[in-house]
Amino acid sequence: MQTRHMGQFWGEHQAEYPTSEDLAPLLDLADIEPQRLIVMESPPLRRMMCYSADKQYVAQIQDSRVHLNWRKLIPENQYPRYPQVHDKYQRLWQEFQNFIKREQVGEISPSRFELTYYNHIELGRDVAASLEQHIKLFRFSPIQASYLSPPESVNIVWKFAMPNQMGTGTVTLTNGTNQQGQNLLLLNLTCAGTPSEKYKEADWYEAAHEWIVRSFTELTTDQAHQKWGREK
Repeated sequence: MQTRHMGQFWGEHQAEYPTSEDLAPLLDLADIEPQRLIVMESPPLRRMMCYSADKQYVAQIQDSRVHLNWRKLIPENQYPRYPQVHDKYQRLWQEFQNFIKREQVGEISPSRFELTYYNHIELGRDVAASLEQHIKLFRFSPIQASYLSPPESVNIVWKFAMPNQMGTGTVTLTNGTNQQGQNLLLLNLTCAGTPSEKYKEADWYEAAHEWIVRSFTELTTDQAHQKWGREK
């Protein structure tokens, strides 16, 4: 795959993604294996970021990845729900495969499926108290610490096995601030799995979506659900 292929693919989809920019490529798992020597005849291709007119959808393409993201840029934006985003991704993925085949770039062999939800939750000034109100697996008050002060930040990673050996679910919990200075809890849930003859790609994404939705519900408190007005 060459730089010209990236530009050509974007040109054919410029009506849907009118603006673009280049960023450094995301590392793949094989690229971060220890003591692995890579001899390259040419520098790695950049990651092409293609933005929809309203900048809410972002297609990310590099020689080893095809991603589609939806972003909530302003409070008035309504989340389009999973089926709409998934269908948009599948169309992008199919069009990319058709392009690679038509241009005789090579054979595509998927090595990894991935689905991620990024959740930004507003926090109060007391990080520990806010965490206890939102996350079931975080409890500082029962520790009854006499010396330790309540934590001011959090950085946690949980890993879980998906059902039927379909992959791994990862939950990361950190906190930070947005551009307006609002304290945020960053709760990210990711499912990742390897293609297998035991299941179809569509079945994997359906299972990953179910895992993320149910895991988010079980990780967060009923008090938080009432505050968010969550529908069961």
